Amino acid sequence: MMQFDRLVNGVVKYIEAEVYPGMADWQEIFARIAVSRFVGNREKLKEALKNNAYVKAFNIMNEQGEVDIESFITDLKTQISAKGKVE
Repeated sequence: MMQFDRLVNGVVKYIEAEVYPGMADWQEIFARIAVSRFVGNREKLKEALKNNAYVKAFNIMNEQGEVDIESFITDLKTQISAKGKVE
């Protein structure tokens, strides 16, 4: 299990390294605004996700706000392997 804050920080680092560089200037500006609002409201987001029917149904997050990232990574690897090649 991974703490929600660590997951958010990892997603932000990924976006900064992989997403922003491929965007036009205006796209990047608006994306940075969206991401900063997301990060600034992470506690509200965490509470909303804990109460989300899909998050509960797929057992993604527990009551303590920890995210089951390990099982997601396992599922992701399985699907990529089945696909053979992902572009």
